Amino acid sequence: MSREKRGTWLVIMSALLWGVSGVTVQYVFMKGYFTTGQVVALRMLLSGVLLLIYDVISKDSGVYRIFHSKCDVISLILFTVIGTAGVQYTFFAAVEAANSSTASILQYVYPIIVLFIVTRQQHRHPTGMEGFRICLAIIGTFFIATHGHMDSLAITGEALGWGLTSALCLALYTVFSKEMVAKWGTPVLNGWGMFLGGILIAVLSYKDWSSFQLTGMSSLCLGIIVIFGTLIPFGTFLKGVLYVGSITASALCSIEVLAILIWSMILFGQKVFLGDMIGMACIISAVVIPAIAERVERSLGKF
Repeated sequence: MSREKRGTWLVIMSALLWGVSGVTVQYVFMKGYFTTGQVVALRMLLSGVLLLIYDVISKDSGVYRIFHSKCDVISLILFTVIGTAGVQYTFFAAVEAANSSTASILQYVYPIIVLFIVTRQQHRHPTGMEGFRICLAIIGTFFIATHGHMDSLAITGEALGWGLTSALCLALYTVFSKEMVAKWGTPVLNGWGMFLGGILIAVLSYKDWSSFQLTGMSSLCLGIIVIFGTLIPFGTFLKGVLYVGSITASALCSIEVLAILIWSMILFGQKVFLGDMIGMACIISAVVIPAIAERVERSLGKF
């Protein structure tokens, strides 16, 4: 499998698993199992510890070398605050303030931010295909979250603020993680990012821990969030970005909204409307059409 195909599947898998995580967290909030600070701190600490244990077992010297350079330490701190901790906390705060669909559509303003950052870095304007992919992804998320009606998306000021902040953090995470992943690898980078980010969130949300308690169901939900919503997708996503680039990854990752819809139907009995179907078609097209166009271009190039 080529690097591009491997990267495409890695990003798609990450998006689907993040969709599972988003809906599971909504369920956790509905049942009152955890607060935002608790669920984010726990998922990051547990994921970080597991990744670092893996790094030590595999005798990866990068586990310790990442702290030998002041520049690397500063980069790791920024990656932790803006990336791992920032993306997760702001997104789940938006879920708690609204719901997973609303949080998702607000977060998916981020492909526009990614496109702006990358084109400015390259001193160019977006190509027609890049713009088309982003437009399809945004239109698709809009239809899924609103069923095609503007007045059906009730956004509070708190939800709007958390959602847009989440979009900004995810855009920065997507663009600026590529160089660090190439240098240190995803296990080392995510291990320290998750572990340090978990400590940071736990300290900032210290007031929440007086009400903390675990039950059988809440433990099961936490396991799903940690393994399938954090441990696996954050690593596969960063690896996918390394293979396909930031803009392609941001367009592919919009499939998360499709995963959220499907899981909402299973867990909450959410009905599928015409707007949902239009949204699915747009998101799938954002993935399929560029691939078809690329094959056609390659075929024409042979003649």
